[in-house]
Amino acid sequence: LGNLCWGLVLCSYNDAAFMALLSRTVLRKMPAWRGSALSFNLPQIMWAFAKFDVLNDQFMVKSSERLLLQSLSKLPDWNICAVAWSLPRLDKEGNLGNFAHEVRMEVRRRSFTQADVERSATGIQDWAPKT
Repeated sequence: LGNLCWGLVLCSYNDAAFMALLSRTVLRKMPAWRGSALSFNLPQIMWAFAKFDVLNDQFMVKSSERLLLQSLSKLPDWNICAVAWSLPRLDKEGNLGNFAHEVRMEVRRRSFTQADVERSATGIQDWAPKT
């Protein structure tokens, strides 16, 4: 599902009804995701939702709970930057303050800059941290 969402963004396929259906599907499947299924899919889906401005509070709460439960330190580099980039766009009310703080701390722990986070907006295909 993560790759599907990434492809939708690349094709600029922003269909609100489809994204709502996808959101419901992800919420239903997310509890079973473990390991790389979670650490790859969920950040890509969050990123796609942010790119398309798909706001779903239930999705964000459940996603943040699952990512914190797994440990943000297990996310690949682009994925943690993409989550950091997506959060302000998907949690405009700031309801996920603890999760946002933990994401910022993980970004800082890995020595990523704000520019690294901002570059994640273009997608994984063009992203590499500046060294």
